[in-house]
Amino acid sequence: MRFVITFLLCLLLTGCTVERIHYDIIVTEVPVGMDVLNSAYNDCNASLLFPADSTEIQFSSDRNSPGVEMALFGSTLAFTYYEDHNVLNLSVSGSVNEKPGASCGDNEPSLMGDFKVFAIETEGRYDLWYTKKYDNTWLEPIRLNPPVNSLYNEYNPFLFKVLGHELMVFSSDRPGGKGGYDLYIVKIGNYLN
Repeated sequence: MRFVITFLLCLLLTGCTVERIHYDIIVTEVPVGMDVLNSAYNDCNASLLFPADSTEIQFSSDRNSPGVEMALFGSTLAFTYYEDHNVLNLSVSGSVNEKPGASCGDNEPSLMGDFKVFAIETEGRYDLWYTKKYDNTWLEPIRLNPPVNSLYNEYNPFLFKVLGHELMVFSSDRPGGKGGYDLYIVKIGNYLN
């Protein structure tokens, strides 16, 4: 019997509509581009908000002023878990909206419980590293393995949990994206254990 859990995520942002979208991706341990949100410009600093009956994805982009000014954008997400296939599906639908007056944030570490992910510049590029807290002490940081890190920059991680799955959204300028920095999503639970 197919058991489907649907978690509807809504976003209420004021501002101009950039484009109408609907897109489905399967989230795995291999980073997947969130191409429907990405543009040919820099898209980074994703975060998710979980107000009462909704979840909002917000991210920074310079798509309206390339190379000049970052602005905050957002959209609607829905996650569906198909238990009989062990598949977590992410749907993005609605409009990509700009939130006027907001700007791009810095590269902050992302925390989830006793687990922290952050970017460190090494060997001329940024890679994502993680650490765990044990007895109120953060352990020595460990670089995340490929395919999360690549030979390019990985930056701006954001950890969250939905439908029992630990996920991370991050920015990367790796090949195969739409240009500049693009947003990627990956299951991160294996690193939490």
